[in-house]
Amino acid sequence: MLVCAFGQQGAMAQSKTATQEPLVTKASKFWKKTKKNIKHAGQEVKEAIGIGGGSKNADGTDDYVTIDDVSYMPLYLVNLYSGQDAPVYTDTCRNMFRHKYPNVRIQSVVLPQKKWLNTTVKEKDQVKGYLQTMYCYVVGKDGTEGYINAKFMFQRYREVGNEFGHVVGVWPKWVKTDVITNDIYERLKNK
Repeated sequence: MLVCAFGQQGAMAQSKTATQEPLVTKASKFWKKTKKNIKHAGQEVKEAIGIGGGSKNADGTDDYVTIDDVSYMPLYLVNLYSGQDAPVYTDTCRNMFRHKYPNVRIQSVVLPQKKWLNTTVKEKDQVKGYLQTMYCYVVGKDGTEGYINAKFMFQRYREVGNEFGHVVGVWPKWVKTDVITNDIYERLKNK
């Protein structure tokens, strides 16, 4: 009798466990669904910071600037975001940049968008949550030879009916760094 009860209890535990998805699987499914909305978020970013009229610039290229057959990030030198939380993002990026490049003189740290960029996360045509993105750019003078332009991204997510929480690995994420000469810097400033 004891063996039978133990066997049933084990079977119950196995069926419960079999129906619960591991956190890794849930996260993977969430990311796959979220990636579908990233293209839309990219277009919102471009509109928010004034790049092109859609997903491409007017000349059909992406938001990078090509100079002498090399693609560079645009220089963002004007801060557009005025939320009370702005110093959290700019200070975080400034500190990360300073830690990586201690001898570079920081010239600007800006959030080149007026508000968080919103992406609705859907599953089978039903809204499941909201993903918000904020970008930060740091430009620093590297001695007398050139500049460093770094791009950071912050993301937060909330399921319907809940509060926003930071997306792990994207709070912030150091997205890209361009090391540019003085000549390229001047040419990017004029773009």
